[in-house]
Amino acid sequence: MYDAYCADCHGVNGKVAMSTATALNLKTPDLTQLSAQNGGSFPKDRIRSLLMDLDLYPAHRVTNMPHWAPALQSLNKDHPELVGLRVQNLMAYLETLQAPPAIAGTDRRNTANPK
Repeated sequence: MYDAYCADCHGVNGKVAMSTATALNLKTPDLTQLSAQNGGSFPKDRIRSLLMDLDLYPAHRVTNMPHWAPALQSLNKDHPELVGLRVQNLMAYLETLQAPPAIAGTDRRNTANPK
């Protein structure tokens, strides 16, 4: 799903597909930094909201991201419950792309003795 719906803009590794972003003049977020930008926690509720178009005021949505809920819902019209499963699977994949948290002031060569 990521390759089909996200990689064109966000890149195959989540770090922005420069050709698409540049061609469309978009400010596309680096998906590997979602946790870092959210105090170290993956923002599941915000991602779910974006993917399922659950923003309270969709007309005021400040994003260039397409509305994916209609596309996801059209995949299994006879089984609407699968939309939630698709979103959950996509969120789980995005969580695996997260960059490790930076450890400020730590010398990784000698972490046992910080002197």
